[in-house]
Amino acid sequence: MRPRRPAPGAPPPYAVVLADPPYALPLRRVTAAVARLAAAGLVAPGARVVVERDRRDPDLDALPPAPLVHDRDRAYGDTVLRWYRIEEAAQP
Repeated sequence: MRPRRPAPGAPPPYAVVLADPPYALPLRRVTAAVARLAAAGLVAPGARVVVERDRRDPDLDALPPAPLVHDRDRAYGDTVLRWYRIEEAAQP
């Protein structure tokens, strides 16, 4: 899916997204929402996305939807900060 261009006069897309959703919200729904934001042109290609999760979240093993790419995790007790990046679109 090719990201849309922001409307003229719209603010530039975000380069960093920090998300701390309720732990009861499945990670797959969080990453799907971020993927939709990227497709709408609100999150820039190459942007970093950090999502806070419970380390016992069963969705941590699932692959994120494109254009998100899992980068790394940092664990702090029962909390995991999951880092993603928005994959840059291939040039034609």
